[in-house]
Amino acid sequence: MPAATIIPFELPLPKILPTIEGNVDYRDFRDQLLRINSLLVQSDLETQMIEADLQRWLARQKRVSAKAQQNHQFHARRALRCNIARILLQEKYRGFAARLADSPLLQFFCGISEVDRVRVPSKSTLQRYFVWWSQAAVREFQDRFFSRRRPRSADLDSSFASFQLSTSLYRKMGGRPCAVARQIPPTYDRTGRLGEIAVPTLFTAGRYDTETPATTRFYQSLVPGSELVIMENSGHLTMQDEPEHYIQVLRDFLRGVEAR
Repeated sequence: MPAATIIPFELPLPKILPTIEGNVDYRDFRDQLLRINSLLVQSDLETQMIEADLQRWLARQKRVSAKAQQNHQFHARRALRCNIARILLQEKYRGFAARLADSPLLQFFCGISEVDRVRVPSKSTLQRYFVWWSQAAVREFQDRFFSRRRPRSADLDSSFASFQLSTSLYRKMGGRPCAVARQIPPTYDRTGRLGEIAVPTLFTAGRYDTETPATTRFYQSLVPGSELVIMENSGHLTMQDEPEHYIQVLRDFLRGVEAR
C-alpha cells in the first residue's frame, strides 16, 4: 500500500499564553511543554506519526471524503497531544479534563484553544483518545526524549529490567517507589541550599530532554563556580546517547579541577 498523504488542514488560531511570573514549578512545566511542542513540529515526528495512523485508518475504509480525512487527521493530532500531556501529569481522565478546562498552557499544547472559545474534550472523548494511539506509539515518542540512541546498550536494557522487578517487589511489600515521577514528597525542596555547595560541580543536560536545558541552567546558576554542558544530540540519558562525548566532557572537567 502506498504511503498515506496528509491533506493540509487549518489549525485553530490559539490564544496567546499569559505571562506568569514567580512560580518556578509552572515555569518548568511550561518550558517542558513548549520544548515538546517545538520538537514535535521541527523534527517532523508528529507528521510521521499522523501519516502512519492515517495509513492504518484508510486501510480499513472503503471510501473516504477529503473532509472525513481532515477530521481524522485533526483528532489524531489532538489525541496524540492529549495523551502526552496526561501521561506527563499522571492524571486520570476526569482530572485531566478539569485541568484542561482551567489551564491555558494545556489548552495551547493540546490544540483546543481558539481565539473566541475553548472546546474541552469530555472524559469519554479522552478515553477514546487514549485507545487511538497504542502504548507502543506513545512510548516511541517518549523514547525520543529519554534515550534516543538505537540500539540501546545491553547494560541499559538490563537496568530497566532490574528497575521493573524491584518496583514490582517494592509495591508487593506495601511500598511506593520514590523514583516514579511525581511520587517524590512534594515538600522536599533544597533549591535554597544549592548556594552552599562548595566543591567543583558539573551539570550536564540533553538538548532533547523534557527536563529542559533551561531548567538545568537555572539550577546551575545557583551553584557558585559550577559548569554546564548541553549535549546536543541527547535526551535524558546523555551517557547512553553520546557516550564518547560524555566521557570526554567528564575528563575535561576533572582535568580542569586537578589543574586548579
